[in-house]
Amino acid sequence: MVLSTAASSDMRHRNNAIMFPPDSFKPMTGVYRMHINETKKVVEVCVKIVKIGEIDTLHEQYTAEVLVKAKWREPALDFVQDAKGVDLGNYWHPKLYIANTIGTPSVAETNTFTIDKNHEAYMRLERRTRGMFMETLELREFPFDIQDLAVTVVSDRIEEVQIIQDRDEYSSVYRSDFADAQEWYLYSNVDVEETIAPYGHRTRSALVVKMKAARRPKYFIWNNFFVTFVITALSFSTFAVIPKLVQNRLQLSFTLLLTCVAYKFAVSQNLPKIPYLTYLDRYVLFGITTLALICVWHALVTLFLEHPKVALMDMIVLITLASIFVLFNVTFAIYIYATFKRRQRSAAPQKPHGYVQYTDAENAPVSPPAMEKREEHTHL
Repeated sequence: MVLSTAASSDMRHRNNAIMFPPDSFKPMTGVYRMHINETKKVVEVCVKIVKIGEIDTLHEQYTAEVLVKAKWREPALDFVQDAKGVDLGNYWHPKLYIANTIGTPSVAETNTFTIDKNHEAYMRLERRTRGMFMETLELREFPFDIQDLAVTVVSDRIEEVQIIQDRDEYSSVYRSDFADAQEWYLYSNVDVEETIAPYGHRTRSALVVKMKAARRPKYFIWNNFFVTFVITALSFSTFAVIPKLVQNRLQLSFTLLLTCVAYKFAVSQNLPKIPYLTYLDRYVLFGITTLALICVWHALVTLFLEHPKVALMDMIVLITLASIFVLFNVTFAIYIYATFKRRQRSAAPQKPHGYVQYTDAENAPVSPPAMEKREEHTHL
């Protein structure tokens, strides 16, 4: 039985039902679960990522619409038959919110309560949030990276609440309206972690729901890697100029070097200022280094112009640098391909739906009394 009434709040409420098409959401992969603290009020939470907009790499944020569904026991409402005289604003509320939002998101909240067949009352909350979400991106493998996009649900009642994953309804992600699908591939599975998050000098319970998005690298392969490859490869053509025309060699080499440097700065404008090198950075810097070495040799060859074997020396340098260039490109391509495929396999669902791993207070895995295995339920 479901009884509902409007709750007093300073935010906008909606009384209409929230409906989704059948099979719109994909079930989660697994839950990393904390042991229940009997001294705290347990709030079961389910997170539905309804819509994901643009993923902004430069500003490390993404737009999304998230539905947080929560329930908790309210013994004071047991055996209530008529909701007309019940003001839910007078009862305990967990004051849940999403911690990693940016600015002032649009929030709509609906409160109801239900009574089961055992006459036990449960308060229910549906909170829909639209806005920008902050996410620190790991860009070492850019543009072959796979990112975790997290939604962190916490409570203003720091000492009172323990937030856990809803046992009856899975957290999930709705992929059909993904706005950035041309640049990213959104995986169907989500990982849920019940954890203890720092809050000033204290800690608080948090539920972290992570979805995975893999960047589609073809744009960067053709517009960044390939262009850098061509610019660097063209530098070897300067050896076609005879060593005596050093000024011509240097002019061509420096033109290509400055082109590559300018291209590097243009590429950097699309990334945040990070203290480490991405895969793309390393490749472009290798190209700049190769061009610089060629310029150095063209400057040094003037010392050997009178040497009878200057042409042989020039050929040896050309073959050496070209061999290093080819070897690096082959090794780099094989390494990138193997690493990207391995990360794709690790990001895909591997554990059975409903898998639960228990953790202790330090969030370290422990052996539970019995590993839970739950059947898949559909509530949509």
